[in-house]
Amino acid sequence: MEWIGKMNEDLESLGSPLRDLEREFKEKIEPYRSSLWRYCRTLTRSPWDAEDYASPCVFLIAKALSAY
Repeated sequence: MEWIGKMNEDLESLGSPLRDLEREFKEKIEPYRSSLWRYCRTLTRSPWDAEDYASPCVFLIAKALSAY
């Protein structure tokens, strides 16, 4: 059961950086997300395809933020 305590410590140490990343994402990226989706909707003329195009872009942006 010692491993459970270690796992909890590891998860708690991840908490703060993940919260910081989420806050940064909401501040810097979220305001543009609807504009990106609308642009993709204009290109594809389909809300489902627009989501398929926009989602990877948002993921890559979040990944880039985590690198800093």
